[in-house]
Amino acid sequence: MSGHTYLAVRLSETIPDGDIGTDEHRGLLAEQLSALADNPGLEQELCVEASRLLDIARDLPRGIGRGGTVWIVWVDRTARSHALSAEDEPSFYYASWQPSEDGENDLYEDGPNFSSLYEALAWASRRTDNIVVEPAWDPGVYYRAGTGTLWKDMPPLVEPPA
Repeated sequence: MSGHTYLAVRLSETIPDGDIGTDEHRGLLAEQLSALADNPGLEQELCVEASRLLDIARDLPRGIGRGGTVWIVWVDRTARSHALSAEDEPSFYYASWQPSEDGENDLYEDGPNFSSLYEALAWASRRTDNIVVEPAWDPGVYYRAGTGTLWKDMPPLVEPPA
């Protein structure tokens, strides 16, 4: 966006500094990109680029492609000792889509908190075939849940007996 510093600053202000942690900023970013894409006063090249980035902000998997690994873990609020009751902080599945295999580097996208493993797996399956799960019924143990070629050393995810 050389020559359009104000536009670059406007977009960069939408993205939080440091560790993003969530994707809450993507809605505001999409609004700003939409306004830029529809701005008749901008050069056509910038409108096309804003439109391309808008598509990615609205649908990240479609924009960057499927790949990486989704890590899904159960966050058990009832097992923590804290002042709030379990009703104030329900347990949930947390999912994180990462480009690396080890789960230690970059982040493509954080999922919302999922109340069920099925919801988390549906979200993950749209993003990659490589899915790793630490389920509620087996804390500290990781299972492969996707059809990808990574993580063959992990046991496959199966539901616990009823």
